[in-house]
Amino acid sequence: MRAAQYVLRGHNAFHVHSFNRRVDGVYRLAMVRATQRAKWLLGYPHRSVDGRYGPTLRLFLLGKRPLPAKNVALRADRLAMLEVGDRGQRVKDLQWLLAGNPPSVYKIKSYRGRIDGVFGRSTWRAVKGMKWRLGYPSGWLDGRAGPQLVRILTGKEARPLKWIGRASARAKQRAQGVGSTLCARAAVRLANSQVGVSEVPYGSNRGSQVAKYQSVTGAYGLAWCASFAQWVLKRSGFGTIAGRSAAVYPIVAWAHRQAWVHARAKVGAVVAFLTWQGHMGVVTAVSRRGFTTVEGNSSNGVRRRWYPHGYRSAVFIWVPCRHRFSRPAPVSRHADVGGHGLPVWLIVLVLVGSALTGVEGARRVAKRLARRAAHEIGELADDVEQKLEEK
Repeated sequence: MRAAQYVLRGHNAFHVHSFNRRVDGVYRLAMVRATQRAKWLLGYPHRSVDGRYGPTLRLFLLGKRPLPAKNVALRADRLAMLEVGDRGQRVKDLQWLLAGNPPSVYKIKSYRGRIDGVFGRSTWRAVKGMKWRLGYPSGWLDGRAGPQLVRILTGKEARPLKWIGRASARAKQRAQGVGSTLCARAAVRLANSQVGVSEVPYGSNRGSQVAKYQSVTGAYGLAWCASFAQWVLKRSGFGTIAGRSAAVYPIVAWAHRQAWVHARAKVGAVVAFLTWQGHMGVVTAVSRRGFTTVEGNSSNGVRRRWYPHGYRSAVFIWVPCRHRFSRPAPVSRHADVGGHGLPVWLIVLVLVGSALTGVEGARRVAKRLARRAAHEIGELADDVEQKLEEK
């Protein structure tokens, strides 16, 4: 034991100085912590960082056995970590990211102090709080900041799906109203309008309306929760995702590569429950206590459900709106009169209707024609989108 204490006092090939007590040959708590510190600095995995000093660790420290490649990579990251007592520009950059400032991709403010470049107790608590919000495992929740945390905050490295599910369970949700985009509002209206649809016959994964959902993915006669979500996305302006897949986990994996998977619920998002077989729905409302979904293939039909935040490791796919409804469509100069954007044939029909039936009749004619034109334009847009997807 005296030899082990002597080695841990810095007399080793890596200059690891983790034992600062007197070499007395007694295995106390200080020796346990010194061994843990040495293993951590040598790149041991987290599950192997314990207080047992064995022959393998002794050979590594004395340089008689080379470190594995995984240990070398972890050691490089851990040597670049920032801890309490560090100072300089790197600490300033870390404090800036922890305060939620760009280039951080997360709107989480765990640090609210002055950006002074000093790694003190407030910075240590901010790092630990940020790791907790990002879904780090419980054994990794310390106040040390390494390159991995910086890469995650700047969006250069995606979090594992388990971390996102864990962050979803830890996050404190805020009440949200309608969706922030027209696509989200359209998705909520469309999903709510389908509540009550059931399979025919019951439990067969079939039916006239169910077949419409499955026509988007082509998965006829199969579980159709993902087909329903794809149908809602297509009809509401988001467009289909993951190559029109009807499987939950391939959709989540595809969205994870696109950096669309989040831990926070959002109106209009697609919720995926990471169970053993997977399930999927559309978020229609979010409150402080939970979120409401409309799900296909739930009790053999389209049902509305409510879940508390963090239920069953749910993750949320924020699909960007493809169709920019807020931007007006260009109108040809030859098709309008006076620059008002009204088609010539519509104005002529309104004038003829006003001459025959009066002002009220002209208004009714104009409303009918406007609805018909909007319907035709919508069908034309769907045809064009389908042809583009086929190509």
